[in-house]
Amino acid sequence: MAKFTGTFKEFHDYFGPRIRNVVNGITRKHRLAHNGICEFCGNNAELQSAHVHGKDRRMIIEAVLKPLVTLSSDVTCDLKGVEAKIIEAHMPIEDTFKFICQPCHVK
Repeated sequence: MAKFTGTFKEFHDYFGPRIRNVVNGITRKHRLAHNGICEFCGNNAELQSAHVHGKDRRMIIEAVLKPLVTLSSDVTCDLKGVEAKIIEAHMPIEDTFKFICQPCHVK
C-alpha cells in the first residue's frame, strides 16, 4: 500500500496530474453524450469538461485531504484510498462539471 506524507501543495504537484487524468477519463463518456453541443452557448464545438464554480479540482482534493492533516500540518494518507474518495467527491458528474466549448470555458 503506497502512502503519502507531505503538504497540500506537494500532493497537488505530484498527484494532481494523475487525479486530473483519471477524472477526465470518467467525464469523457458524459462529454461525448452532449454530441458537441456547448451547455452555455449551444454552439457545436469540441467540448471541454469544466468544473462548476465552487467545485474545482483543488477544492475537492483539499476537502478530502483536510481530515487527514496531522499535528505537524502534513497530510498522511493511503494513496489508493484517497484517490477513490476524490473520485467519489466528483460525483454525480452532472453536478460537478459543465461540458462547454473552449471560448465559454475561458469566460
